[in-house]
Amino acid sequence: MGSGKNLGTDFKASMRGDEILEEAEEFIHGAPIPKTQRRPDLRMIVINTTNADIRFVNPGGHSDQTEDIPPGKAAMLMVQGDTLIEQEQNAEILKSRYGTGENRLQLALSDFNAGKLKGLVKEVYGPVTFDEQAGRLVDTTWRATDGSTAVIHPIITQNEAIGVRPAAQEEVFLVKGKPGDTLRGTDTVAEKFNREGLIAVAVSKGRDGKTRTRPIDIEVARNYYGDSFNDIPVVDLNDQGQVEEVHLHPVRKSLMTSVPQSSSVAAVLFQLRTPNSITIPAPA
Repeated sequence: MGSGKNLGTDFKASMRGDEILEEAEEFIHGAPIPKTQRRPDLRMIVINTTNADIRFVNPGGHSDQTEDIPPGKAAMLMVQGDTLIEQEQNAEILKSRYGTGENRLQLALSDFNAGKLKGLVKEVYGPVTFDEQAGRLVDTTWRATDGSTAVIHPIITQNEAIGVRPAAQEEVFLVKGKPGDTLRGTDTVAEKFNREGLIAVAVSKGRDGKTRTRPIDIEVARNYYGDSFNDIPVVDLNDQGQVEEVHLHPVRKSLMTSVPQSSSVAAVLFQLRTPNSITIPAPA
C-alpha cells in the first residue's frame, strides 16, 4: 500500500498528474522510475503571429476541453508518417498548403479541428515556447533498408521550425483508475481515462528546472515508444484516488495484456537528452 494521499473532491473532478507523480515516487521510496526509449519523430513548430488566441481540439475525444495558442506562443504539430522520410514529405505538403502568411497557423488548426489533416498530422501540442522546442531539433541521418541514406536538417526561420526530435530515454508511466475520470497536467486541460480505466501522465523538465506533467493520447504514446511501449511502468489507483501499487517492468507486461490497441489516453514523463546529430537505421 502507498502513503495514501487522498485527492478527495479534486480526484473526482479532475486528478492532477503532478500529485500522482509525487505519490508514486513516495511509494517506491524515491527510487527512479525506469526510463523508456522514445523513437525519433519529425515536428513542425509554428508561432501564432496574429493578435488573437488560436483554438484547437485534439482528435479522439480524449478531452472535453480546447487548447488556446496565445499570440507569440507556438503550436507543435506531430507530423504523420511511418518513417522520418514520410514525415518530412508530409511536412513539405503542410508547408506548401499553408504558406508563410500571418494566418497560416490559424488556417492549419482550423483544418485540423475539422478533421481535414488526417494522414498528415497525428496530434498537436501547445502552447509551447518556440525557441525552446526548435532548439531540440537535430541533424538526423535516415538509413534505408537498401543501404542508402538521407540527411534531414532542421529548417528554422523566425516563426517556423521543421525538424527531427532525436530518440531519447524518457521516464514514462501509465495510470490505472476509473473509466470516465479525468486527469490534467501542470499546465494542460483535463484528459479522460479510457474505457479500460487507463491514462498515462508525462513529466518534463523545462529550462527553469521545474517539473511539469502532461497527458498524452495512448495511441500517440504507442507511436512514440514503439516496441518499448510494453515496458512502461503502471501506477494503480484505488477508488479514493490513492496510489495503491506501482508496477515496474517486467511485471507491467503481464498487467497490460488486456489493453486494446484502441486505448485512447496516455501520459508521459520525460527528460530529453539532445545530441548534436544522430543516425537512425530503418526498421527491419
